[in-house]
Amino acid sequence: MNKSNPMSKELKNSIAILCKLINALHETSLKPEHFRLAKFDQNEENTVEVLWGVLGKILNETSPVAIQEKVFSLHYNRTQFYCLQRENLCGSRELLLALGFLIGTTVERDLREKLESNPLPPVNHFAPQPLSADSNDQFEWKKLNERDLEKYRKWLVGHIASNHDMISEYNEQIRKIQTKYDKCLNIKAHNMLTIYEILALKDKEIGAQFLLETERIVCIMGIYQEWTKKEKIFWKWMASVLQEAKKTS
Repeated sequence: MNKSNPMSKELKNSIAILCKLINALHETSLKPEHFRLAKFDQNEENTVEVLWGVLGKILNETSPVAIQEKVFSLHYNRTQFYCLQRENLCGSRELLLALGFLIGTTVERDLREKLESNPLPPVNHFAPQPLSADSNDQFEWKKLNERDLEKYRKWLVGHIASNHDMISEYNEQIRKIQTKYDKCLNIKAHNMLTIYEILALKDKEIGAQFLLETERIVCIMGIYQEWTKKEKIFWKWMASVLQEAKKTS
């Protein structure tokens, strides 16, 4: 296939299903056209930005450096990818190859996490409430001399550092409690229903939300089943992307 030829219908269908799967799992806007353009290292349709965004969503990162570091931790060994800079708006083929690597290593994991997650979003009962400052507690700065001000400044620095340590410790404890809480809600009662499912049966609003999210998960599973039937076509095409890269290296 050269630059002027469109994708075959079979290949386009395979990539379209893959785009539906990734978009459903990660709320992205990937299109088959991005794949076609990226094969030939082009940037029409804002392909470079879209591919950086998809990589970021899959890896839960935002900056290019963080994305590259996360990909490196997965033992991806194409050095050309680590030379890319987002602001240059180039390298769509290398981004596509990195995306192909992530598809092969993370899609099943992401799907499993989606299936094992609670159908309802967790309720954060442990969010800290902001503290209001006491308007009557005012410090009389004018009464302090330079030496006392320096002592007070050092005391403030130490107090702030101590508060930061306490905040970090409290946040970690809150995270652990929230995780334990969510796991408890997902435990099956009498090996039949989870607590979330019981809540959905008892409350109409929770029930409607539960059904909506369950339908979304069922839809994702349907897309994934379609993908498993068509993925061989995609991987064969990705081999041609590698060949294209070798021609220009």
